[in-house]
Amino acid sequence: MEKFLNVPEQDLIMNGTSVTPVSPADLTDTGDVFADVSVGDIVHQSTDNEYFLVASKIDNNNLTLTALDGGTTPIVSGKSFFIHSATAA
Repeated sequence: MEKFLNVPEQDLIMNGTSVTPVSPADLTDTGDVFADVSVGDIVHQSTDNEYFLVASKIDNNNLTLTALDGGTTPIVSGKSFFIHSATAA
């Protein structure tokens, strides 16, 4: 008997390293890197293995986040992160 597990695959939008956040942002990076990020996308802060949802996009350099696993916001400078699309098919 064959068994299959249906696991959704999220497309990687971008990855980077955080810089000191600019209030009220929870995640800041430079160079308009969040241009393709949308509300509801998933942020994996891989340095401490914490997950967040994008709550709002302030601009293309600043995001506000909602913690999914008790993660701490804001994400301080020097943390590696990956952002995955929650809407791409």
